[in-house]
Amino acid sequence: MPKTLPEIEAKENELRLAMLDSDLVQLEALLHPELIFSGPDGSWVGKADDLDSHRAGVMKLSQMDFGDRELRHWGD
Repeated sequence: MPKTLPEIEAKENELRLAMLDSDLVQLEALLHPELIFSGPDGSWVGKADDLDSHRAGVMKLSQMDFGDRELRHWGD
């Protein structure tokens, strides 16, 4: 598990590229099983829903940029 900012940034970049390519193998490996995020329309999406949207071609990203980052550690 990445612990330093450069390690975390490298994993975030892997995730960004996997999302842009709809790389299901990489997304399966990188996304936490309990993933929940809000979509641009305010809907809540879990890991299975996210993978399904990429698989079905519903999720097509042409650009993805990360904004400001803040790193916080909890436990190990």
